[in-house]
Amino acid sequence: MGDMTPLVVHHHFFKNAGISIDLSLKKYFGDCWISLEGDHARDIVTEIFFWKLVQVNPSVLAVSFHTLRPIKGMQNVPPIVFIRHPILRAKSVFAFTQKAPSQPNYQEISKLTFLEYVEWALDSEPCNGGVVINNYQIIHLSEASVRTSNILEAHALDIDLKEAKTFIDNISAYGVVERFSESIYKYERIFARIYKGLKLEPLKTMLHQSLMEIYWSNCTPSKIN
Repeated sequence: MGDMTPLVVHHHFFKNAGISIDLSLKKYFGDCWISLEGDHARDIVTEIFFWKLVQVNPSVLAVSFHTLRPIKGMQNVPPIVFIRHPILRAKSVFAFTQKAPSQPNYQEISKLTFLEYVEWALDSEPCNGGVVINNYQIIHLSEASVRTSNILEAHALDIDLKEAKTFIDNISAYGVVERFSESIYKYERIFARIYKGLKLEPLKTMLHQSLMEIYWSNCTPSKIN
């Protein structure tokens, strides 16, 4: 795999500014960018599955996943990973879920205050969906997500926090949602060595709906058998 063209791998964490990154990658790479997910948001994409994808799609230069577990960048290209203050992220998840009837637990969550929502998430039984804000980022940056067949049952241990911190410490760059402009500038400088002119642009709020329509119309989930 040493002779492969360096890949841009975006770990699209739910409510961590991922659509902005995906739209930028789609704009630059065109059909050489794909978004790969499983059959369901609960699915886990393993590193083995990732490498199979790469092998059968040699033209792909950039990939975005919600469900891929962390892998390190290839040939000095770091993965795109954005982390977010957990309380600010919880507020964003809460606001999104209250307006999205298709989301799990919508009927229950739509009647809660933010404080009640946090209490529900922290106290909920396994599979009830509280994991979406309960140590979510640690779970997605560690082996916690693969110790169970159902991501909704995942819970983080002290060892998982250590693993997540080690992963972040060992990659050459990571983004912080609250410092988005600074973060994307850092990534642009790194990628400029390989992909000249790549711009990671912030998603404008007033264009959100139209961009979402463009995004999803060009974002058919990719699959391999």
